[in-house]
Amino acid sequence: MPLNPEQKRTLTMIAFLGILGLAGMFAYWHFVGQVDVENLVKAKAELEAKTTEVNAELQTIAEFEKMTEHEYAELESMIARVSKVLPQSRHPEEFLIALRDILGLTGILTQRLNPEPVQEYDRFAEIPYSIKATGRFHDFGTFLSMVEQNPDRFMRLKTLKLTNDPAHPSFHPIEVGVSTFMLKNDPIAKTARKKK
Repeated sequence: MPLNPEQKRTLTMIAFLGILGLAGMFAYWHFVGQVDVENLVKAKAELEAKTTEVNAELQTIAEFEKMTEHEYAELESMIARVSKVLPQSRHPEEFLIALRDILGLTGILTQRLNPEPVQEYDRFAEIPYSIKATGRFHDFGTFLSMVEQNPDRFMRLKTLKLTNDPAHPSFHPIEVGVSTFMLKNDPIAKTARKKK
């Protein structure tokens, strides 16, 4: 069926608009769409590179955790042991009981056992006590050994004054400063104490 001039003009206009639309789409793709796609491809490549990098870091961390897992358990165990032998307050009853027991076991005659001012430091407090006593030299040596090597309480000899009494040559007047320590604001020690 032949087309009349009106139909030919409409068909030509549709073809022209179609070609113009295709040209517009091509121009949009060439100037805008292609750039957007290229940017998206670059962003995807960057994300993939970062993902690979993060996965490698996670793998390294996992390997490190696996290698140090036993070390962490040992450290946690050591902290729990140390925390157990340190007092929990500035009035350490267990420390005083241990000190009294040591004095009793060694045969040293205690004349005075007094608390001294607590010394505050960043991560710990030093809790000192002064002792005035008399005892034989070898008993005093045993006392020092039991203080420094006590398995149940952490104590350290701070000061020592040993004199001679001419009236009693085998008994020596002794003045000793003994300290224990308390951890403070230490989240690792607190965690270890909670697990006990």
